[in-house]
Order: sequence, then C-alpha cells, then structure tokens
Amino acid sequence: NTGTGKSALPYDDVGEVKVKASYSADGATIEGEGPFIAVPYAFAVSAPKPDARGFVAGAPFEATVTAQNAKKGTTRGFDVDLLPAGTTGIGIDNCVVDLFKGSVSPASASDFQDGVAAIKPAWSEAGHMGLKVSQDDFLGTKMATSGISGTGDCKDLGPFVPDYLQVEREPTSPVRPFD
Repeated sequence: NTGTGKSALPYDDVGEVKVKASYSADGATIEGEGPFIAVPYAFAVSAPKPDARGFVAGAPFEATVTAQNAKKGTTRGFDVDLLPAGTTGIGIDNCVVDLFKGSVSPASASDFQDGVAAIKPAWSEAGHMGLKVSQDDFLGTKMATSGISGTGDCKDLGPFVPDYLQVEREPTSPVRPFD
C-alpha cells in the first residue's frame, strides 16, 4: 500500500478550491488537504442575427461571451467581483477564412458577471466572419481556453455590408449627359 488514492471530483464552476479528505480505520484517522484550480472549459460566443440589411462594416455590434464548463453550463464563478483583478481578461479576434481578412476592434467590453460578458466588436470588412475569444492563463495555471462563435466555421456572423458607397468623378473627365 502506497498511501495514495484516486478519486474523480466533478466541479462545474471555476476558481481555486481547497479539498480536504480523511480516512478512518482501526481507530486511526488519516487526513490531508490541498488546493486545485478549475478553469473554464470553453467560451461560447453568440450574437443576434442582423436585420434585413445586415451588420454595418466598421460599426460596433453586440455579442455575448459566456464562460462554460465541460457540460456547456455557465461557470458563474468567472466573475470580476469574485476573482483577483485581471483574471477575467480575454482576447477577441476574428477567425475568418475568406480571402479578405479584416480586423476586429473591440469597441467596448463589460466585465464578466456570473460568467457572462457583453462585448461590442466592430468588423472592418464586408462579408461574413466569426469571432474567436481566448484566454491564455487562468489563475496562474497557464491553461488556455478559447471559443468560436456559432458552429465554428468562422463564417456565421454577417453579412457585413458597407455603410455607404462613394462615387467620384475624375476631374479631367468631361461630364456628358446620358443618351
């Protein structure tokens, strides 16, 4: 007997958890304790469907990021008020696979409350794109977590359309009436 044992410990939230275990037999008790850190399994990214025109390229649109556990439940402990400062920071980027690669600029992002944050990114190009959200470290674990909007094909958001088209005449070109 090595004095060790294994046990599955399901924990559906995130954060640092202290575990205390004891075993009693033949009048003797053995106790031990130690911490572990549970990280988000994934981030779910969702955005409302655009109106009939589509999203306007370059204009912020609303989306939601949810920190999830392995069962796709919301990890309510991923909360700015419950974790150390800077712990809930995320990166936001595009995962577009089209020929024209634009850029995502987060116009604003709320802090995570109960595992959910509102973001307002803007996409610089016309067409379709997807959002990728990631975090490289959680509570010093160096464990990365990410998520892609929709079904993961990186084309689920859109269409993004130009706000307007500008037509200009060359100054050296004569102006002629249409026949």
